[in-house]
Amino acid sequence: MKHPLVLLAVVSLVLNGCRCGSQVQQVERGRLVVTPQRLSLGAVYVDQVVTGVVSATNEGGAPIEADVVVDSPFTVETPSLRLVRGESIELTVSFAPSRPGLVSGVLLVGELQVQVEAEGLEVPACVATTVCSEARFDVAGAQCSESPKANGVVCETSCVTGACSSGTCLGQLKGCDDGNACTVDACDEKAGCSRSPRVCPQPTTPCRVARCDVARGCATEEAPDGTLCGPDDCLATQVDVCISGSCVTRVRPDSGRCANRWVPTSIPARGGGAMTYDAARQRVVLFGGFGGLARLSDTWEWDGATWTQRTPVASPPGRNWHAMAYDAARQRVVVFGGGNRMSLASDDTWEWDGATWTQRTPAASPPARSGHALVYDSARQRVVLFGGRNLSDTWEWDGTTWTQRRLAASPSARSGHTMAYDPVRQRVVLFGGAHDIGTSSSFLSDTWEWDGATWTQQNSAGSPPARRESAMAYDAARQRIVLFGGASSSSRFSDTWEWDGATWTQRTPAASPPARSGHALAYDSARQRVVLFGGEASFPMSGNLSDTWEWDGATWTERNHVASPRAQGVPLVYDGARQRIIVFGGFGNGNAGGNTSETWEWDGAAWTRRYPANSPRESCYDYNLAYDAARQRVVYVGRSQTNNTWEWDGTTWTQRNPADPPSGQGALAYDVARQRLTFFNGTDTWVLLP
Repeated sequence: MKHPLVLLAVVSLVLNGCRCGSQVQQVERGRLVVTPQRLSLGAVYVDQVVTGVVSATNEGGAPIEADVVVDSPFTVETPSLRLVRGESIELTVSFAPSRPGLVSGVLLVGELQVQVEAEGLEVPACVATTVCSEARFDVAGAQCSESPKANGVVCETSCVTGACSSGTCLGQLKGCDDGNACTVDACDEKAGCSRSPRVCPQPTTPCRVARCDVARGCATEEAPDGTLCGPDDCLATQVDVCISGSCVTRVRPDSGRCANRWVPTSIPARGGGAMTYDAARQRVVLFGGFGGLARLSDTWEWDGATWTQRTPVASPPGRNWHAMAYDAARQRVVVFGGGNRMSLASDDTWEWDGATWTQRTPAASPPARSGHALVYDSARQRVVLFGGRNLSDTWEWDGTTWTQRRLAASPSARSGHTMAYDPVRQRVVLFGGAHDIGTSSSFLSDTWEWDGATWTQQNSAGSPPARRESAMAYDAARQRIVLFGGASSSSRFSDTWEWDGATWTQRTPAASPPARSGHALAYDSARQRVVLFGGEASFPMSGNLSDTWEWDGATWTERNHVASPRAQGVPLVYDGARQRIIVFGGFGNGNAGGNTSETWEWDGAAWTRRYPANSPRESCYDYNLAYDAARQRVVYVGRSQTNNTWEWDGTTWTQRNPADPPSGQGALAYDVARQRLTFFNGTDTWVLLP
């Protein structure tokens, strides 16, 4: 309990001049009491007010008069007091801080002192989230609050100059309009200006195609002669194509028919192919490459889930180490050059419109080459080509002709380099490759940028190791160029790198494709994924690859994985009862090696491995399979004379033990008329009885 302060006052009073026994009568002294002795006003925000109360009481007899003062910055409302006996008064002390900090002072009531203390608090700085809103600190709620500015208030952001409307700054886009009607100009408050290709609506007339004119915007033009304008039926002997702007029927070229041809059911493995993203049709397009010793001429499209082969009326001849880019203004995939079946470089230009390939015959064209790189500059609406084996020239394709750029400086001659376009910075970025010197190569790790006029080398510390046959793509969602893989003189890489315009950064995802070179990358803008396909693998995988991977900015995920037997030199047999093709055993290829004793079934769409409890032991080349329709069994006959006859019922292999079985290399077939399996080993003929 706080003790009151007490002030005693002595007062002499002569009543009517009366003296009583020669003594003067004394009046009881006034006694001033003040509580509390220490007053704490607590904490208050700057420019706000906090108050406290001190009570003063006259507990004596005579009246008391006293001055009331307090140290600054405290204030008191009552400058003086007069209290008669038993009277009290409350003195209000106020504190309004002008700056933060602890403050103390003294309140004087007459000669009595009261210690006073308080604290000033800094008002939290509230920042508005937009230029069209105001933020303030709500003292009562002790939190920031925000309210929109009045409509019509002038506003300006990094991208817009205008006026506020319902809390949003609306007006003129600042500095991002490049005067190009074929780009959609946009501005990000953090990243700045960006320009994406304008996608023009497709005409309803089949023999007209959409294009974009820099000055006028979207327009239409006649489709190139030979463009498919009817059903894409590869078995048809006649086909509807565009001729001089009209859709007419013509005999389908032999090269465009798929009758009497072997066609793959899944995309074949390859290296040295080229891939790009068709934004108008939202498909990744892949063409060519090498599979084994063959130069491929097939066209495939990836929709984010499945690879689909296209069978156009016309296609470029088979090739590898060619280059491909998507011309967004004209909505065409452009292919130039590459190595043909005779291992000679070509100088032809082809365009894919989503239905067919059309060869272009420009007045000027780059010399024949392979191992070059191609990329589309969306700001200038040009396809840019650089290099190739022992070449260091720069060319641009405008949809009509090729133009060589004569430059004072450029990257050194090279092949196997890779390029990608950064639309935010409006730069073509080139990395690596190799300079071929006779039978050897000098591998490179330099980074260059092309701004449409000049090549400039970027001196970035910590760049990827020197390599060739890597692949790059621009990830628009994350505004990074992504690089994967490639080969040096001693190894292939499985590393992932990103270029932000200033620095290379190696990423270390939890999952990653195996090491490879000669693969392809493309950015799927609809699904915001970088897509990787194929390439040539390192030991122990060896050979070409057919795997598909996607990069989401954090990790790689394998897509469209297709299981299949890992053996070669094996017979196939059709199980009529179960409508399955059966494969057993063989010699393992790829990284399998050795003999296998695996059982696989094909249902017309996919391979499924079966896992029976027992299987034949002999499983290299010298055995036969045949289907016994009467007993609905697949029969296996091996080359040895012991344990060489087995039957597959769709669930398990069961060993048969016929007396005196045949042996040696031979051929097995089912005689439908006599319902017998017949085996011939070059000398003797055997029949299997039920």
